[in-house]
Amino acid sequence: MTAAELCVPLKWDSVFFGVSIGRLLPSTLSSTDITSAVDWARARRVACLYALVATEDTASRRALESSRFRAIDERLTLARALPSPLLPHDARIRVATKADIPALAALARVSHHNTRFYADGHFARERCDALYATWITQSVGSGNDQVLVAADGDGLVGYLSVQQLGARVARIGLVAVAERHQGKGFGRALLEAGLQVAAASGAQEIAVVTQGTNPGAVAYYTAAGFAPTGSETWYHGWFDTAS
Repeated sequence: MTAAELCVPLKWDSVFFGVSIGRLLPSTLSSTDITSAVDWARARRVACLYALVATEDTASRRALESSRFRAIDERLTLARALPSPLLPHDARIRVATKADIPALAALARVSHHNTRFYADGHFARERCDALYATWITQSVGSGNDQVLVAADGDGLVGYLSVQQLGARVARIGLVAVAERHQGKGFGRALLEAGLQVAAASGAQEIAVVTQGTNPGAVAYYTAAGFAPTGSETWYHGWFDTAS
C-alpha cells in the first residue's frame, strides 16, 4: 500500500489547532503500514496522525501501540429505528435561532471535556473549548442540520443537534445540558424531540457516536431504545518535527 493510500493531511484540523495533522485511512493496519505512515508524516513534518480501528481488532491495535500510538478514546456507535406516529415536542424544546449562538457557544465550551481532544493532552485546552463552540454554532441554520434547544426561566439550558436530515440514517451530533439543570428531564426531552425531527425529515433510522467509557451517556441512549452497533478506538501518534 502506498503512502497516498495510507495517509491524508487534515487541513481543517491543522489550521484550527495550529499544528500539522494527518490521518491513517485504512481501518485495518499492519506494522509495515504504520512504518510507512510514520515515514510519510516525518517527511512532511506532520506532527500528529489519527488512526481509527475496530476495538476488537487486536492485531491493528498492537501494531499501533508498538509504534508509540496511544489509545485516546473508545468510539461507540448506537442506533435505533425512528418513531411512528410522530408526537408533539415537549414545550420546553424549540429550534435554535441565530440569537441563541452566544449562549450555545458558552455552553459548548464547558460541556464536552470527556472527548478525545481533551484526553490527548497535546491540544491547547482553549482550542478544544473553541472546537465544540464552533461545531454547535455552525450547525445553526446549516443545510441538513438542525439544532434544538431546551429553555426555561434561566434561558437556554441545553442543546441537541441532528445531522443528515432527509437521509435514510440521521445522526445525532452534539448534546449538552448545563450542569445545574441536569436531572430535570431536559436531556430526555431533547432526545425525544430529536427523534421526532429526524423522523419528520424522512429518515428511517438514527445513529449516534459516544464515548464507550462514558456510562452515563451510554445509559442515556439505551434508555431511549438505542442499541450498540459497533465499537472503534481512536489512536493518536505524535512525532518530533523540529529537525
